[in-house]
Amino acid sequence: METPPPIPGELWPENRNINKSEIHSKAMASFICGLAGLLITPLAFAAVVLGHIAKSDLRQDESLRGKNYAIAGLVFGYLVTGVVAACFISMPVMYFWPQKNKASKELTDSLSFLAVDSGINEDITAIIFNGETFIAALRYGRLMTSENGTEWRVNEREIGYGVDALVHGDGKTIAVSGNSLFIYDGSLHWNEMDAKLPETIADLIWTGKAFVGAVDKGMLVSRDGLEWDKRLIPGIDGVPSVSGDESMITAEYYGVLKVKYTGGKWETIENGYHELATVWKGEIWAARFSETSLYTYRDSKWVHVLSPPVGGMFSFASTEKLTVTDSYLLAFGDHFSWSLDGRNWGSFELPYEYDSSFMRGMTYGNGRFILAGDDGMLYIGANVDNISTLQDEINHLSLRQKKSD
Repeated sequence: METPPPIPGELWPENRNINKSEIHSKAMASFICGLAGLLITPLAFAAVVLGHIAKSDLRQDESLRGKNYAIAGLVFGYLVTGVVAACFISMPVMYFWPQKNKASKELTDSLSFLAVDSGINEDITAIIFNGETFIAALRYGRLMTSENGTEWRVNEREIGYGVDALVHGDGKTIAVSGNSLFIYDGSLHWNEMDAKLPETIADLIWTGKAFVGAVDKGMLVSRDGLEWDKRLIPGIDGVPSVSGDESMITAEYYGVLKVKYTGGKWETIENGYHELATVWKGEIWAARFSETSLYTYRDSKWVHVLSPPVGGMFSFASTEKLTVTDSYLLAFGDHFSWSLDGRNWGSFELPYEYDSSFMRGMTYGNGRFILAGDDGMLYIGANVDNISTLQDEINHLSLRQKKSD
């Protein structure tokens, strides 16, 4: 008679409590949270925590199963966590590093211009933005102001026989007529200052530290607009074009370009690339009439910055003025062009009747570019997202002008 097989639990009592189908609940939870974490990010963090707990339990109790589930949960959890961490780390770099190029590209693609009749049948000779208000000088000595560039108010009082220069600096907006200085009081009034210029100036700029006016063989300098000193510039035999900021001042006269860095002496810069020289963001920038090129002066030499393709959006050969605002490098001739970095440019081709012979000045403020010219005509540029608002303002202005007529 055969003996029945022994009961396993009686021969191997240590196996009596083994359940080979049991999977650790935390391992399974880690796996589920890891999968769900691909869609719901916080669950990925839970998958990492549960996965480590499950692996610890599995090492201590060999009767439990689920090691592969715990590992899979950890893989999914760490994958999502790594992606989230990489996004947070790269966000500052993505925001700050390409910001200027990005802004220039957006402007290039999305800026539109509209013609505006200011309603003043008099040539506009200069225009600036003083941080709050657009201010324009008219040929025969009147000045007008606007908050938006479309609706203008005129100061009927004439300032001398015409405005020679208009500038804002040191919290003051100053107009120059002959040897007289006038300061804007924030309304329509211009009050004559006690100070008198020792010489008539051809241009006036604010460098960030001082007012600088161009005069014969040199410049007039004032820190407050009240007391002026004349400083001769060696090698300049006439009235130069001046430009500058807090780091330097440049003076250009018939092929001679001089630069004076803060605390230094006047130096002569090599001739050849400076028909249109200006100081912007601590560097000298210049265009050549003979080339479609832009140069900047760095480390005592001219560096080629930009050469647009033939038929491209910008031609420096047709440019007659290169100037700056706080943010933009501006150029205009047959085209009006703008840049935030000197490399990426947007451009607007002026209609033939409004070319560089018509335009007298340009500025930027309140998110708008303004080009001013003869007979009170203006061109205003705005982002396409705001162009409808600008068009509504122009239509409203035209309607009001028709009613007044």
